Amino acid sequence: MLLTGGCQSSGRSEGSSRASSGLSPVRHVICLYDRRPWLSADAEGDRDPEGLRYRVFLDMGNNRGVLRDGTFHVEMYAIGRGNQGGKRRELVSDWHYPTSTFSSVRAKILGDGYILSLRWASKSIAGRDVEIVTSFEDLEGRKTRASTKRLRVPKYDKYLGQAD
Repeated sequence: MLLTGGCQSSGRSEGSSRASSGLSPVRHVICLYDRRPWLSADAEGDRDPEGLRYRVFLDMGNNRGVLRDGTFHVEMYAIGRGNQGGKRRELVSDWHYPTSTFSSVRAKILGDGYILSLRWASKSIAGRDVEIVTSFEDLEGRKTRASTKRLRVPKYDKYLGQAD
């Protein structure tokens, strides 16, 4: 499978005052995006994407992904220009799902991980630049955040079928 990019956590983890379960915290959240990560789930049948799919691996510090109980928090921001010409970052979708919601995947090099398939509600996302922020929260409330991933969502010309 061809990969065009990924994101890896900065290694920062936010602690919690809850009692420890003895499990080591997740040290890195690694996200891998295919060349075309888009989901088309539109009843109208147009080619503009309505969501995205990518793989997430939780690394405990040994460079092998593991499956853990917890919650994925994903935020998607649309990037544009404001009235004064400056950069504008607007939250357009956010998802909060337990890891049990997603299918697991095994990769030879990275180990076990998850396939996140997320659908956004707004049709206005097509043709825009977006930033995806993925974080994992374990059952003790410790959060580990992946690096931000910027993507350009394609918008297809309805007459020619070509992406803008």
